[in-house]
Amino acid sequence: MSYIFLTKTLAHKFTLCMMRPARTGKEMKAILTALLSAAVFYAIISQPYAEQPTVVASWYGNECAGNRTANGEIYDPTKLTAAMWEWDGKPVPFNSLVRVTLGPKSVVVRINDRGPNKKLGRAIDLSRESFSRLACPSAGLINCKIEILRYGK
Repeated sequence: MSYIFLTKTLAHKFTLCMMRPARTGKEMKAILTALLSAAVFYAIISQPYAEQPTVVASWYGNECAGNRTANGEIYDPTKLTAAMWEWDGKPVPFNSLVRVTLGPKSVVVRINDRGPNKKLGRAIDLSRESFSRLACPSAGLINCKIEILRYGK
């Protein structure tokens, strides 16, 4: 709505200024400012959003249930938790909140464990419940997007 309003306002000012043949320096400055503002505004809104890179996610479930996680909790595959080492070269502290997105579906998980093994080429291991909210667990692996919402303490 604000884009339409801004466009109509700029077009109206431009039309009014162009209808009158005599222009003062002040009016010309106003015209140029309006045109420059419109050009900058158009350049900003026409830029595509930066795409987040996709990463490979896996899940771990019942075979680990009851075991202690790296932060000392008992692992429960029915909770929205995950295991993760680092993101963008920085370690991800325990209790960080991470949004994992697959297409239109997303889930927010809490990091409570370390993994997956870095040699496997995966960025995050989700609990069975977290994974099942995004895809069928029989898929095993998914290409998803990750966003750190809050770093833990």
